Amino acid sequence: MKHRDFLVTDAGECRVCKPVRAWDLLRTPYYFHRFLTEVEDVLEVAGKEEFLSQLRLLVRQLITNSYWLQTQYVEPTLPSGTGVMILYDELGYPLTVQIATYLPGVKSSVHNHGTWGVLTVLKGEEKDTLWKREPTPQFPDRWSQRRRRSCCRGIFLVLLPGRFTRSKP
Repeated sequence: MKHRDFLVTDAGECRVCKPVRAWDLLRTPYYFHRFLTEVEDVLEVAGKEEFLSQLRLLVRQLITNSYWLQTQYVEPTLPSGTGVMILYDELGYPLTVQIATYLPGVKSSVHNHGTWGVLTVLKGEEKDTLWKREPTPQFPDRWSQRRRRSCCRGIFLVLLPGRFTRSKP
């Protein structure tokens, strides 16, 4: 699988991340609890840029080695046209792992990710619109559309806090 990973910058642009060879990620067996422990280890010792790079690799490793993730599906519900399956969420732990499903044509609102995140598409395609904050004295909360990016299986977006996106399957 050909893949590319991108870091979404403050300017709403996508900076290409250093590629990784798939065979360097192979680990058998690789269990979900090991992934969570490795994420915790990275968060304890790494700086912001470094930990995002390491988290991206951990998420890619999880997807590469965990076929069961490809089989998870949650039916979207009406009226939102979305479905979310929480795979992991624990009070006091700085990580939520979830799978989201969208009906074709459903758009999210423009939203702030609020925290760091590693996003990928397991099936299908998603079109993301990236935004840049451009405040003016008259409009201090002004945002402008910067870029549209199609994401399909194998493409990762790495987001820092304060990055705004809008998604459409």
